[in-house]
Amino acid sequence: EAERNYLRFVSEERSRQIMRGRDPPRSGLVQHTKYISEVLNNTAGGGIIHHMAEKKLRDQVRDVARLRHLGLRTEEAYWNWIKRFILFHKKPHPRDLSSEDISAFLIHLAVDGQVAASTQNQALNALVFLYRQVLKIELPQIEGIVRARQKRRLPVVLTREETEAVIARLSHINRLLASLLYGAGLRVMESVRLRVKDIDFARGEIIVRDGKGEQDRITMLPQSIGKALEAHLNGVKRLHERSKITNLRFKI
Repeated sequence: EAERNYLRFVSEERSRQIMRGRDPPRSGLVQHTKYISEVLNNTAGGGIIHHMAEKKLRDQVRDVARLRHLGLRTEEAYWNWIKRFILFHKKPHPRDLSSEDISAFLIHLAVDGQVAASTQNQALNALVFLYRQVLKIELPQIEGIVRARQKRRLPVVLTREETEAVIARLSHINRLLASLLYGAGLRVMESVRLRVKDIDFARGEIIVRDGKGEQDRITMLPQSIGKALEAHLNGVKRLHERSKITNLRFKI
């Protein structure tokens, strides 16, 4: 398509010059057209058409991640690991690297970077996603990886009184969000994206839409925050009605 457009441009340009009484030498024009055609279709180097048609690696990763419905944060984390992998090997294309190069990068993370086991696993998952899903390259078994040491630690759990003390020190909106996180078991983005139609005060339920794994679920609405949440929604509704009246006055 690029070649056809260019040849059409050359033909039109020659016609314009002829109409102006400046007929260009046909031999030079033919040679120039032949040269451009060879550059566009140079199969040895991939050709300009090939490079124009091929998307950037970042765009390919994004398209496959969206197609497979990965979370935006997962997509961003995977791309950061892919970028670090490429920079670690002095910026070659991943197609030119092998499973030994992947192993070397993961060993570097464990030995030099001293990353946690979960971090190393995330880097491995990102590279497997790149090769299998994006580049469609099936790598041989990756062997000889030095695994980061997985530390076992006891979780720090706040008591009920400590949690209530923390929530009580938050402002109005943040207090509602924290109460939903603690009382309804919502994740941060689930509470931020919560819509009015998904709250059932009569049944004491919250419908979580497009949660982790793009699955819906029903969770409880704690009675302790039901009244505060309902009062907040009523206040937002009154503010919306006032803004509608104000906008109507400006239009009149």
